[in-house]
Amino acid sequence: NVVGGEYLQTQDSADTVLTLTSTSNSGRSYQIRSQNSSGEFFVYDNTAGASRITVDSNGHVTIPSQSAFSVELTSEAENKTGNATGFQLGSLGSTERFDRNGDVSNFLFTAPVDGLYLISIMIMYDGFGSANSGFAQIQTSNRIYQCALYNPVNSSNVGVNHQIVATYLCDMDANDTAQPLLYINGAGSD
Repeated sequence: NVVGGEYLQTQDSADTVLTLTSTSNSGRSYQIRSQNSSGEFFVYDNTAGASRITVDSNGHVTIPSQSAFSVELTSEAENKTGNATGFQLGSLGSTERFDRNGDVSNFLFTAPVDGLYLISIMIMYDGFGSANSGFAQIQTSNRIYQCALYNPVNSSNVGVNHQIVATYLCDMDANDTAQPLLYINGAGSD
């Protein structure tokens, strides 16, 4: 019932539902729901059979389709850089801890929509001597984000191991890609 043209009211204690359906043959159907028993509010995609936005009774908002992933190496990778060449980790095998929307494949992330994406990397590496130097990057279609420089002058851990941790807020368009790269020189070979 539309009461006074100001709000939607159900006839009983059941959930309040407003359905919005496109009239075209390939149109989508969405529902705006208020669940009386739990006090939650939903934007529900009937066509996909999934909740797109949920607000619980305390005001917490969840967006289950928001891009999120965590990927790590399947196994240790050896002899990948050291001869002044950049090594893109996308060519290595990876294990996904989670990939909410299937946006990543072997460390190569593809942005599903225009937006700002928070991307973090952690690279651990070893076996470099005092003549080595290098850097890590997050490479996107729009820009290169320089993460860190490796120089033994700044490290007492020569020949053992090092770690680079970096986080960037990356401006990406739909279908832009991002991937990590490690570059080390001075070894004469990978």
